Amino acid sequence: SDGYAFRGFAQIVGRDYVASRQDFERALGKLPPSDDCAQAIRPKPSPSQQISLYANIGAVNVLIARLLSIDSANQNYQSAFQSYAQALDLIEQFDRIETL
Repeated sequence: SDGYAFRGFAQIVGRDYVASRQDFERALGKLPPSDDCAQAIRPKPSPSQQISLYANIGAVNVLIARLLSIDSANQNYQSAFQSYAQALDLIEQFDRIETL
């Protein structure tokens, strides 16, 4: 999953936000691998990596939304909020496990 995450950041630098979001989703295991040699390998990110990946997906959705008209951007802003909510939910779950 680290390889997809690193590539996702590189794609942000190159302003390929859609590809970046896809690689963060691949790092979570939500999308299939994009290269033939990794077809049988599924990422298994740790809880802290999952939190970061969801936050990264939210940030990329905001970057995509900023490029669109206000009417078109709404879906990306909603997706960003959902990703941030998922990250916060995972933080709460992780904190509950840590306190047990």
